[in-house]
Amino acid sequence: MQHLHPSCWRTCLPKDAHAALLSQRNQRLHTPSPKKARGSTFQSIACSCLSPFGRSYDLAQARLHESARPDALLRDPYAAALCAQQQQNSTDTATSSSTPSSSPSHQQQQSTQDIISTKYIDDTLDVAMASTSMNTINRGDYQQVVLLGDALDTRPFRTLWPKGTMFFLVAPAEAHRVADKVLKEQGARVPSGCLLRRVPADLSKAQEDGEPVFLPQLERAGYQGSNLSVWAIQGLDGFNLNTPRVHALFCEVASAAAYHSLLVGELPAMQHKEAEHILAEVGFLSTVLPFGTDATSYGRWSHASRQEYDEACSSQAPDSIRSEHESQCLTAGSEQSHFDGEARSQSGSPASSSDLNSTIGNDAARKWLFTSQQMRLSFAQMDVYTTHLAAAEEVDEDFTGNFS
Repeated sequence: MQHLHPSCWRTCLPKDAHAALLSQRNQRLHTPSPKKARGSTFQSIACSCLSPFGRSYDLAQARLHESARPDALLRDPYAAALCAQQQQNSTDTATSSSTPSSSPSHQQQQSTQDIISTKYIDDTLDVAMASTSMNTINRGDYQQVVLLGDALDTRPFRTLWPKGTMFFLVAPAEAHRVADKVLKEQGARVPSGCLLRRVPADLSKAQEDGEPVFLPQLERAGYQGSNLSVWAIQGLDGFNLNTPRVHALFCEVASAAAYHSLLVGELPAMQHKEAEHILAEVGFLSTVLPFGTDATSYGRWSHASRQEYDEACSSQAPDSIRSEHESQCLTAGSEQSHFDGEARSQSGSPASSSDLNSTIGNDAARKWLFTSQQMRLSFAQMDVYTTHLAAAEEVDEDFTGNFS
């Protein structure tokens, strides 16, 4: 099992530095020193009392409602069966998909956000796969798709994918059992030439000490960290992770994602600087966008909705609450990736700078959409690097260290 150091270092370093990093990575801490728990600086605005399973039912319910609209942004033929399973389990409080105190307007707002984030992720994945499927030599660069957070994600079944795509759906074991049963009963199958591997992991156990929660299981399922991959993250707000634990989870993602891999998804409620910092610190070049801009509304999020949401976020995030990360946040803006620009061009005009600046300037915690590209080496690529380096030393040849 690989031990993940919180710093998540993977970049082209001198030979001695690489050796030290790999040595530190391979050390197994049998009795890690306990860390003082830091208080959560945010709670999920959409669902503060939900289990991950219940949050996934919320996402399925939103897809079901959207599918019934004549102007639907997406259609999910399996959402009804998944929601029916929720009704059968309605007596189980662990899978209840609505907080008792949620008002109808709050639930509608949450459902709208879920559809926008789902559509945003769908579009970005489509652009990434379409852009690389033109490569006839290796049938596309991004043949590994990792779905993280949503236990009932139906993307492998409801959208088209190029042949050779391998899906890794990371979710709790119980969620896999329920989803697999329901989808098999509905005759759901991945496209011809594709493969789905279900990876059991409990993301709620992400820890600040860097202990992995899904990477060993992911590698046993056949994931290759030395190859490019695309990651889709949705539903993290159901795990009630505080900021350091969200950072630890993304640190593990960065350790698994090869150089120039793509990451798209939704972040749980936090400040904009926190969101940028979490992604940048582990090596991702990112664009972080709020809900409600021209690029992230899809005709579902009006100006009034944005104002109402901003007021709700402000009321739940007092000025006295500030995370330890805030003082460390990067002030430089992230560059916008090619894939994010392509995906947003399909949904409308570029985001209004005035809307974007007004939302980002608000210190209230809120959920964010993001698109990122990995700019460091994965652990697997570091292993390849050191293997090449050792082989060059054995034959007494110079190795420039130009690894990409």
